Amino acid sequence: MTTFAERLAAAKAAPKPTRDVEIILDAGLGQLIDELAAELIEVRTEEAADERLSKSFKKTEAVQAKLDAAKAEARDSLVTLRFTQLPAAQWADIKSQCPVRLDSDIDRHYGFNADKAGVLASPLGGVRLERDGDTVSEEPLSDDEWRDLFGAITGHELSLIADAHFELNEYGPANRVADLKKGSAALRG
Repeated sequence: MTTFAERLAAAKAAPKPTRDVEIILDAGLGQLIDELAAELIEVRTEEAADERLSKSFKKTEAVQAKLDAAKAEARDSLVTLRFTQLPAAQWADIKSQCPVRLDSDIDRHYGFNADKAGVLASPLGGVRLERDGDTVSEEPLSDDEWRDLFGAITGHELSLIADAHFELNEYGPANRVADLKKGSAALRG
C-alpha cells in the first residue's frame, strides 16, 4: 500500500493533461470563400442555362480555381494551440476574476464566467504548436500576441478555447472525482 507522501510525489511528477484547439487566422479568407462559393453557384446556373456554352464552362472553371486557391490558403492559416491544466491556486485566482453573467445558466451553475476565464488562463497554460515535418514543438506566445490573437479570432474559436480550459481545470477533474466516488461506493457495497 502506498503512502500519502508517495501518492503526492507521483501526482506532482505526472504530466498534466492537455487539450489542443485549432483556430484559423484567415485575414478575411472566410468571407472571400463565402463570396466565391455564391459566385460559383451563379456562374454555374448562368452557364447551364445558356445552351451555347453547354460544351464549355470557362467561367465556372475560373471561379472554381479561385475558390480552390482561397481554401488552400485558408488551410495554411490553421493554428493549433495547446492548453495545459493549471495548478489549482492559479485556476482559483482566475475564477475569482471572472464574475458570473446573470443571463448565463452555465455561469450561474459553476459560479464564474468560463469564457473570460479561458482568456485569462490562456497565457498561463497555452502555447502554439509548430510543426516541422514529423517534429512538433511548443512555442510560447507573448502577452501582446495573446491580446492580438483574441482580437483576431471569432466568438466560436473563443468558445473552443474557453471549453478546453473548462474541461482541463473544472469539468474533467470534477467528473473524475465523481466517478472514483461511485466506484468506491460500489466496492463497499
